[in-house]
Amino acid sequence: MAKQGITMVRYADDFVILCRSEAAARGALEDVRRWVQEVGLRLHPEKTRMVDATQRGGFDFLGYHFERGYKWPSTKSTQKLKTAVRERTRRTNGTSLEMILSELNPTLRGWFTYFRYSHPTTFPRLDR
Repeated sequence: MAKQGITMVRYADDFVILCRSEAAARGALEDVRRWVQEVGLRLHPEKTRMVDATQRGGFDFLGYHFERGYKWPSTKSTQKLKTAVRERTRRTNGTSLEMILSELNPTLRGWFTYFRYSHPTTFPRLDR
């Protein structure tokens, strides 16, 4: 890919291929399909798609949503955080505020550390 001037971002078995044109993207997709078939694997039919990230809609990768040059936590990641906060802060859980905070803080610290490169408007909305 690199020799062809195509950037590939990979994490474990997930990857995104970045191209400058639709034609280059189609060619890269065919190359990847061929390579995957040769090694006895197959692409996930629902996850494999071409997206123009400069337009509305974008795509999700590793918990981030990428769109029009920006990135922020995907809806799924945000909902997962909200669920975790709700579960740890139930009014009827019978534990002290100190205990609740000691359980909640590692989750919040980890989440905000991972998503610290998000668009600046991400966190004020969540803080509400």
